[in-house]
Amino acid sequence: MNIWIVEDNETDALRAAKAVVAAVRSTPSMSMGSTHLYWEQTLHWEPRLCRVLVGEEPRLSDDKAISRLTPDVAPTAVVLDLLDKEGAFQAQTFLSALRTWEVEQHIPASFVIIWSVNSGRQEVKTFVDLEPLRDWRVRWLGTKGDVELTRAVQGYLRTQLELKYQ
Repeated sequence: MNIWIVEDNETDALRAAKAVVAAVRSTPSMSMGSTHLYWEQTLHWEPRLCRVLVGEEPRLSDDKAISRLTPDVAPTAVVLDLLDKEGAFQAQTFLSALRTWEVEQHIPASFVIIWSVNSGRQEVKTFVDLEPLRDWRVRWLGTKGDVELTRAVQGYLRTQLELKYQ
């Protein structure tokens, strides 16, 4: 399982990684041995993924970012911020490009957790209100809280396990 953290801020990316690790470790039948975390810091497509190493505390790999996007690093889940470093709303464009790429690669659509503070901007409000209605795999947390993210990832993992055994 590959989980992408699409977040412009390194501190927040590591917080998200810690929440994801906590969710995986607390879910029966799941292990970090079969879970790979990647960080994408620009919120622009085509992503340059950097491996997140998991030990006592998640940390970023010193290796260079993966420069070529291939199906073997395709996400099963994405933690998606709304705005890039400059404050530009990038989530909708990123998600649209991701969905197009998933179709082109013939891989299942990933589960997307929008993990961001509400900017109060109308375009963001429209996106977070409507996107989960258009795509059942998209979930808006309404916060950038660690506990909420851990719970959302746990819910995703339980759903994955249920689908696996149907």
